[in-house]
Amino acid sequence: SVFVIRLVYAILKPLILPIKENDMIELLGLRKGEGSTVFYLMTYLALQCFGTSLGIAIATSMLLAEVGAEKLPYIFVGISFAALCFSAIYPVLMARRGSQFICRLYAVCGFFTIIACNLMIRSDWILGGINLGVFLQYLAFFVLLGWDIMHFGNYCQTVLNPLQRKRLYGLILSATKLGGILGGICLGPLIESIGQINVLILWAFAYLISGIVLIIFEKKVQFKESLSSRRKQTNNPGIWQNLQTGFREVLGNSFLIFFSLLIALDICTGSLMVYQFNEGLGQIFAGQSEKLSTFLGQFAAISNGIALILQIFLAPRLS
Repeated sequence: SVFVIRLVYAILKPLILPIKENDMIELLGLRKGEGSTVFYLMTYLALQCFGTSLGIAIATSMLLAEVGAEKLPYIFVGISFAALCFSAIYPVLMARRGSQFICRLYAVCGFFTIIACNLMIRSDWILGGINLGVFLQYLAFFVLLGWDIMHFGNYCQTVLNPLQRKRLYGLILSATKLGGILGGICLGPLIESIGQINVLILWAFAYLISGIVLIIFEKKVQFKESLSSRRKQTNNPGIWQNLQTGFREVLGNSFLIFFSLLIALDICTGSLMVYQFNEGLGQIFAGQSEKLSTFLGQFAAISNGIALILQIFLAPRLS
């Protein structure tokens, strides 16, 4: 418990101490007034990816121990259906309530969803021979991840001007790799000290704390969406109308058809790679759930480290 308290304090310490904006400007080459914005947005993403790197490693190991890799194709279908449903709802929610509301909703939903799954796992809720909490937390990871990816770009459009987005967005996104590296490194020691089931609670609190970071940021810069930035309309189309409109727009544009096919191919091949990867892990770490979680954490730290190096040195040359 002392370790957890120290960890939470280390996360919150930068929020308590004053931000030395001049130091950040000198280090990162930012312009006057941009230091706090970059700091808070990067802190938000780092917290998110710290929590999700813990969560997906443990959720995967628990799922493989529960059902094995042979049930993963059915789970992928469920994930795709859930993502489709949310993608249909998101434009309506964005138009009617705005990005600030959706950020708060995301943090609250993420926190309570993971806590509910944790309680189901502890109480051993069985449905169809599967622990319902183990299945739902794996499903929740992908739905919440898609939600965050979809929305963070829209949120940045409301707090950054077009020139700032072009200059700063890559730097801000690098925090995702830093959070993944930190989470992967910490996972093994955390499992040894407090156990897998308790580490999942840190995953839940990562959503809540990151939401608080954005609230502090919005108060610091006195940011509040206007009605025009919310794109609020008097007669917003419903979910079904949005689906029909999107379908017609895709069919009416050859580029969108080609791009949609590429996305579908990417998802199919990605799902196949995930299935084969997890099938191999299930055989290697059979009956060793905690060791598998630790390995996945180390794998996440290494892969995020490689991705960070590529983002720093290669991405600027391609842009």
